[in-house]
Amino acid sequence: MLAGKNDTIQFADAFAPWHEEALAYVQKIHPDLVIAHTPAGMALALWIQERLGVPFGIDLEDFHCGEQSERSRQNHLHTLLMRRGLAQARYVTASSPPIIEETRKRFGRSDFTSILNAYEPSVSPGEDPSLFSMFWVSQTLGPNRGLEDVIRACGRLEEPFSLVLQGRLLPSYQRALKGLIVSAGIQDRVTLEPWCASDDLPTVARRHHVGLALEPGSNENSRLCISNKILLYAASGLAIVASHTRGHEWVFRNAPGIGFLYAPGNVDELAEGLQHWMNHRDALQAVRERARRAAHEVLSWERQSAKFLDLIQQAVSK
Repeated sequence: MLAGKNDTIQFADAFAPWHEEALAYVQKIHPDLVIAHTPAGMALALWIQERLGVPFGIDLEDFHCGEQSERSRQNHLHTLLMRRGLAQARYVTASSPPIIEETRKRFGRSDFTSILNAYEPSVSPGEDPSLFSMFWVSQTLGPNRGLEDVIRACGRLEEPFSLVLQGRLLPSYQRALKGLIVSAGIQDRVTLEPWCASDDLPTVARRHHVGLALEPGSNENSRLCISNKILLYAASGLAIVASHTRGHEWVFRNAPGIGFLYAPGNVDELAEGLQHWMNHRDALQAVRERARRAAHEVLSWERQSAKFLDLIQQAVSK
């Protein structure tokens, strides 16, 4: 940190260089509480509290000090920011219990609340396609997302299927992705779809049998997070295939029978699990029903929102 400046304004300068404009807006609306969702939001919330006395809460959607390689400068800066923010926040939520465990261990604060980024579950199943259909979705189609695993696994499947990959294809990844698909010999089975509005995703997902959440856990944050894909797939009534990380393991432990976990990079394990569902449609349907039930009973936004609103009420009443 630089000499001559307090660390609050240094955090604001580093993470939210537009903080002066944001402060002017906050002065106009006079909020009772600020909620920070990102490092920039956390830095801004600290500065707003110092300048205007407005308290803040923190929502850790990611484990920010573990988003890069272990010794990166960014992780170090995020560690300094989180230590300051967590000490002063009126409350803290996190999108994954493993994030809470690691944050408690790293920073000492213990009063966390888990709020999953859950979707409203579907009321009824979607139309069941006759062709075995797998679905992967993210804002971007790019490397290090587990796509390599599923494409290679699909090259080993013995029956017709459909694989839909939805998101914005990175130009830098286009050639590599096409090469993978051609090498696996599944050009006629893979469809690339553009990103659609978030509100439309549950309807789109319900057209498929299986949802894929394949993050390889290449950094600490990836290993601790619960992929939003899993929550979308469960709410849409899809059987779920997920990479075996701490975050995903928590979901499968608390909502058993919703699919299977595989070790990232283990293409044989992934192909074997998918082939089993292709050969045993009754078993696949039972898994989908358990996923839909878990979305109502364990992973529903209705349950999460009640906890969240109670936290807000307590924070404002203080």
